[in-house]
Amino acid sequence: MTSSTLAPVPTVATTMASSSAPSIYDCNFEQNLCNWSQSISDEFDWTRNKGRTSSSDTGPITDHTTGTDAGFYIYIEVSAPRKPNQKAQIVSANIVTTTTKCLRFWYHMYGLNIKTLNVYLKSSATPGKLFWTHKGSLSNKWYQAQVDIQGNSTYKIMFEAVVGHGVRGDIAVDDITVREGSCAGL
Repeated sequence: MTSSTLAPVPTVATTMASSSAPSIYDCNFEQNLCNWSQSISDEFDWTRNKGRTSSSDTGPITDHTTGTDAGFYIYIEVSAPRKPNQKAQIVSANIVTTTTKCLRFWYHMYGLNIKTLNVYLKSSATPGKLFWTHKGSLSNKWYQAQVDIQGNSTYKIMFEAVVGHGVRGDIAVDDITVREGSCAGL
């Protein structure tokens, strides 16, 4: 499991260059949820949003893709009607691989009552293997995460946001990419 123990890298809107072609798993949420779907086994859904979130001093004011309030991202609110430890999950289509792939995404976790953002690999036979997590609030900025996924199986990637105790905080995700090869080589 990779954990977010190093200081996250703050960013402004950027375009990510890559040496490999875009995949069907990439999503910037500008048009829709792409090839990602809301889980049916969680307590509530992620919300596709643009601009500020509905509560002050919490989520992003812009998306990561465009850096403007006209761009879209997905997020969860921790305020009512949410309860502590409730989860929202979004899941990729099946990924079949025989080689290492690089998962990159941008995330925003801001507010006093943030709990956790988890990323799992799910195969048909398992509930999911946690391979990235971040707990607690960060600055009011977008941060990049990247994780190598070892190949030779069929799996889905699942993002899971967990509600903390209290009413102030949002967890957001934007610009998910899945590329061939190790993240270090891209």
